[in-house]
Amino acid sequence: MTRESDIQAVIFDVGGVLDTPDRRAEEDSDRRRLAAQLGLDVDEMWRRFYQTETWKLARIGQITDGEFWNRNLSPFGITNLADQQAFIQRLFAYKGVSPAMRELLEELGGRTRLAIISNASDTLEITLEKRFQIAHYFEIVVNSARVGYAKPEPAIFRIALERLALRPAQTVFTDDQQHNVDAARESGLHAVLFTAAHDLRKHLVELGVLRD
Repeated sequence: MTRESDIQAVIFDVGGVLDTPDRRAEEDSDRRRLAAQLGLDVDEMWRRFYQTETWKLARIGQITDGEFWNRNLSPFGITNLADQQAFIQRLFAYKGVSPAMRELLEELGGRTRLAIISNASDTLEITLEKRFQIAHYFEIVVNSARVGYAKPEPAIFRIALERLALRPAQTVFTDDQQHNVDAARESGLHAVLFTAAHDLRKHLVELGVLRD
C-alpha cells in the first residue's frame, strides 16, 4: 500500500467525473427530443458535436465555445444566438455535481491538494465557479482550451505536474475514459478509472489518501 504521505494531490477530470447528471432518465429523454429536433438520434448528435474537427479546435482554444456551438447548430437552422443558448441550456440542464462527489471533495479538501485536468472549451472556469460552485476546492485548473494540449497528450499532464511542483508518483488522477487513464499511467501518475464516487473513495483509501 502506498504510504499516506506519498500522494500529495488528487487530480480530477470534469465531464463524467465531477460533472454528472442528477436525473439520468429525464436527461436521456430530453436529449432524445433535442436530437429529434435536429433530425438525428442521440448518438449521431453527440458524434457531430464531439467527434469532429470543430471540437478538436475548441478543446485546444483555437475557437471559442460560442463559435463551436454556432458551427454545430447553424447547419440545422439554429442561427439566432438566443436560440442557440436555449438549446445548449436544455442540452446540459441536468448536469451538476452529485451530493456524493461534493462530500468526497469536502473530505479531500482538508487532507490533500486538489486539481483538475479537463478537455474543455473556454467556458470551463466560469462553469466550475458559477454553476457548479466547486472552483474553491481546486488549487489549479488545467483547461485544454487554455494550454493548447488535450488528453491523452503527455504535455497536459506535464503542465499540471509543473504547476503543482510535484513528481508524477505524488499524484493520483481519475477520469472516466480508459485511454486518458492509460495516458496518465504512462506519464507516471497513479491513475484510477472513475465509475462512481464511492468506488473512487475506496481507491483513495487503498492509496493512503483517505482513511477507511
